[in-house]
Amino acid sequence: MTAKLISRSGGSSLVNGFLQYNLTNVYRVDAPRTSSIVTILNWPGIPTAGSKVILGGTTVWVGNPTVNQPNPDESVFIVTVPFGNQTTQFERDFLGNPVSDPVEIVKRVRIEYYDESEPVTDAKLRGITKGKSEGLGGVPVTAPTWLPIFGPPTNSAGEPIALERVRRAKRISVERVSRDWQSTWDSFQDAINSDTVTIIEKDIQGVRATHTFQPLTLKMSIETPNEWKDGKLYFRPRFIMDVNPDTWIHSELDRGTKRRVFVDQYNPKGGQYVQGDLDALEIDGDFGFASILTDNDKVAIGEPILFNGTGAEQPLTRTTGGSYTDGEPFWLNYEINQNIRAFGPLNL
Repeated sequence: MTAKLISRSGGSSLVNGFLQYNLTNVYRVDAPRTSSIVTILNWPGIPTAGSKVILGGTTVWVGNPTVNQPNPDESVFIVTVPFGNQTTQFERDFLGNPVSDPVEIVKRVRIEYYDESEPVTDAKLRGITKGKSEGLGGVPVTAPTWLPIFGPPTNSAGEPIALERVRRAKRISVERVSRDWQSTWDSFQDAINSDTVTIIEKDIQGVRATHTFQPLTLKMSIETPNEWKDGKLYFRPRFIMDVNPDTWIHSELDRGTKRRVFVDQYNPKGGQYVQGDLDALEIDGDFGFASILTDNDKVAIGEPILFNGTGAEQPLTRTTGGSYTDGEPFWLNYEINQNIRAFGPLNL
């Protein structure tokens, strides 16, 4: 015998812009008085907890039913079943519909701003550019052979540059729910995007915002808390991306207070250095340094001056190719974060 509906109550309210329902159905089940609660909950006509039903043309979810036996000597059970679509804020899909499976929850996009200190102690030289930094379209030029590939940033003469910058930074984060652990999450920690990343926010009325980020402008970290729901494990990965519109390729203006001295390098006294000049400066080896001086090499310059990409002052002729006399700056471009990957597989 099917359970009989004996009463219905409840109503609706507007919460966070969504019409939410709170309904209760009460059923009578005529079953042997010794029946178990499990038997009654599985009785024909009793809705299953967590299932989706249509009441009055509205989709609602079945809550946890309760079973009561008013008189243990009688074969009558009363089952109270709650229905509703009330969920916590945004526990819905992008159309505003309540979800029973957390993976359908609308993704959350958050934008924040913060101050960041950026010490630079470990970097990889990408190359030297003229006029502008690499990220802004500077013209590549040949890098001197003495420059180290790894280590702290230097000028073209090879002098290390001690750096620490504080800047106002932008952070965008995307949070969604996943049923399974993704092995790619670990590999994307502290990664830089190699391709364009587009993040779209939309609701029932369509696209509300589109965020587009060019290659090399996002630095990512990932948080992956988990939770249990109805005996199932879910992950809530949060993809946190620090935005640098000038790209995360660190570019340093080429300048210094000591010129690089080697055979055939420009000599500000005229011509080019020969081996005798290096011997006179007591330079042991192929390369060395000489202070940049004025007033017949007697007064040291206190402020760094622009170099030409080979460790000499500019505007001067570069011995490694090309003649640059327009005074445009040279830039040394470094990868401080060397984990550069495509973010597309994360489906942000």
